[in-house]
Amino acid sequence: MAKKKTARKTKSQPASIPFEQSFQQLQEIVTQLEQGHLTLDDSLKKYEQGIQHLRNCYSALDQAERKIELLVELDDQGRMVTRHFDGNPAESESGEEEVDPSDSGLF
Repeated sequence: MAKKKTARKTKSQPASIPFEQSFQQLQEIVTQLEQGHLTLDDSLKKYEQGIQHLRNCYSALDQAERKIELLVELDDQGRMVTRHFDGNPAESESGEEEVDPSDSGLF
């Protein structure tokens, strides 16, 4: 019976690396792979690292995009609507969506 590979967290995985650093490392890996001077084994290792950095970048960009979408949502009167990060409207005690009262609707 073949063993199933599982993803292991190692110190080399970029899970907590800032987007900019992960993107820079991804660019360096692409350059190294394009030069073609690495052995096959080293190329595969670099490719795996590159995929990890790529996933980290996509994740960071996805989170940023969701935050922006939350920040630019307006109600019918042009006022910003406060929403939780999960996308559900924040509700006041009266059951209505919370709206920032200091926001005049003008940018």
